[in-house]
Amino acid sequence: LDEPTSGMDPHARRFTWDLLRSQREGRTVVLTTHFLDEAEVLSDRLAIMAHGALRACGSAAFLKAHFPPGF
Repeated sequence: LDEPTSGMDPHARRFTWDLLRSQREGRTVVLTTHFLDEAEVLSDRLAIMAHGALRACGSAAFLKAHFPPGF
């Protein structure tokens, strides 16, 4: 999914999050987003890419513990 909640109002965004969470059992979902809060809510693991290269990968807690804010 490429930025599925981009441009949505907060209510629609929350509805979409709930829908995606309800459908994740037994599936792998690849989601792109610029919103860290969205990535944290919807993901077990995060991968951060910059300039076409993978820069970091792990849980939200791992990334927050190992990289400074703004990375």
